[in-house]
Amino acid sequence: MTNTVLTQSSKVVASNPRLLFADLNRVLVSCLAASLLLATGCGSSGPTVKAPAPNYYVASPGNGEVTLSWAPSPGATSYDIYYSDVPGVTAENGVKSSGITGTSFTQTGLLNGTRYFFIVKAINGAGVSRASAQAAATPTSDLPNGPDGLTAVTADSKVLLTWAAGSNATHYNIYYGTSPLPPTSGARAAATASRVTIFGLTKNTPYYFVVTSVNAQGESGPSKVISATPSAGTVTLAPA
Repeated sequence: MTNTVLTQSSKVVASNPRLLFADLNRVLVSCLAASLLLATGCGSSGPTVKAPAPNYYVASPGNGEVTLSWAPSPGATSYDIYYSDVPGVTAENGVKSSGITGTSFTQTGLLNGTRYFFIVKAINGAGVSRASAQAAATPTSDLPNGPDGLTAVTADSKVLLTWAAGSNATHYNIYYGTSPLPPTSGARAAATASRVTIFGLTKNTPYYFVVTSVNAQGESGPSKVISATPSAGTVTLAPA
């Protein structure tokens, strides 16, 4: 018997059931392989696996505020933060801040001298992750507020950083490296003004930077993390 072959919309369909089954089997195997690789359902365009809980979670106190920072959670599209002045904070008993798209956040409006407890959860299309480990910090008026508005201008093997001065700061610490976590690790530079040039960087290599304010009482929480890649020429980069 001769197999009848029909052409429809540029696709060849065989009337032989064995050939049809073989084609469908190949499609199914390909779809399942893609779903395992991308954490999506077969035929689905969204994730079916929740992002992991955020890691390397740090809470740094300031004047009436606490700056929180964490490592990116693979697959996360945003983050929720919960805080309380009672240990053992959860999503049920904590005050929630949601829709955070970066990996740092400053919780303002806190009482100086009160110890606060924080957790963070990662969000994606599949739902909400488990909570991070709990972090704690006590705001105080003696510490300077962290710098704001950190930006970078790159040139060959160097990066110029500028920021808005933190209140009550006497100088600043600049932390940088090729890994975005944790934000206050890696190499460190110091500056007395609200700008500094970091020299000796590897061209075409992404670097991550944060800045903290310092006075006699201690060090503020870190600024938002920005990324910059030293290269020939000069270009202004927006915060990461």
